[in-house]
Amino acid sequence: MLRSRFRVLGLAMALSCLTATAAWAQLPTPIPTAPPPTTSDEPVERPMNIMFGYQYLHDFSWNSSMLGGWSVALTRRIKGNINIVGEAAASYGDTEHGFSIQRYTFPAGVEVLDDKGNVKQLFQLLGGLSRQGGDVGQLNGIALQPGGGVDFLYKDRWTFRAQGDFRFIYEEGELSMAYRGTGGIVFYLGKKK
Repeated sequence: MLRSRFRVLGLAMALSCLTATAAWAQLPTPIPTAPPPTTSDEPVERPMNIMFGYQYLHDFSWNSSMLGGWSVALTRRIKGNINIVGEAAASYGDTEHGFSIQRYTFPAGVEVLDDKGNVKQLFQLLGGLSRQGGDVGQLNGIALQPGGGVDFLYKDRWTFRAQGDFRFIYEEGELSMAYRGTGGIVFYLGKKK
């Protein structure tokens, strides 16, 4: 009888080992998951854009309206609505006495963009190099160029831009002014963020 009890006890122990489960302290804890991404109604912008366009410049130092011109600007988003901008621009015209004049600028600076809706306002402050050429002679100087404009959203990858600014030019100890109007097409580069 003692033997049968040991057999029953052995059988019970064997069955309990076969059907064993993990102890409470050994239960795996659930892996935390990230909250689901929130969706926003605001459009997501591409991090870079390049603008090609025409520019008109009125140079007060020569009292000259320069009807020929071009402008190229590369913009990179830093954070939120703040961008850095690099630009190259040229204007061509004649003085009131018939001498040719050319103005080239290579400024860079900061742009603040209000990117809500289909019409986006921008303000920028640029500074850099200025070069005068043509029959009037060659001069190098520095330029400071505050201005603003609007982008009219047309497609996902490009918009139209209209912009105006003032240009302060310091050459050979003299400060002169100009104002500029420019318009062009902005192409967005890179993937949306």
